[in-house]
Amino acid sequence: MKLAIAESCTGGLLSHHFTKEPGASSYFMLGVTAYSNQAKQDVLGVSKKTIDTHDAVSAEVAEEMSRNVRVLGKADVGVSTTGLAGPGGGRRGKPIGTVYISVSTESRTHHRKLKLHGPRDYILNQVVKAVVSLLSELKINFD
Repeated sequence: MKLAIAESCTGGLLSHHFTKEPGASSYFMLGVTAYSNQAKQDVLGVSKKTIDTHDAVSAEVAEEMSRNVRVLGKADVGVSTTGLAGPGGGRRGKPIGTVYISVSTESRTHHRKLKLHGPRDYILNQVVKAVVSLLSELKINFD
């Protein structure tokens, strides 16, 4: 299984989780940190309409990110993160700690909404754990 990752709020932490051990090059194809909406559009091909309609912090954007990075990286699995890790940036209906993660394969795309509380570093580490947990639930393994 080959993996490609598109990160926004985690800023490379998720890619680091998968590449910190020797041998990751056997499965890790690509990691993209697309923090701005423009980068999400230009690099990952997320539709401006999707961002404008649903917001960058949404299930729809997370799913487009995971599908598109999977194709871009020529991988079997695409993973994405988008959200608000704080300490600023929260807004009505989307407080700090609102994060969407998504996992995409050729046959299916899943997302999960996270509502996390705590300091920025704690939130980011919880997002990484949530992605690993979702991959495990979906029986996706890179060993």
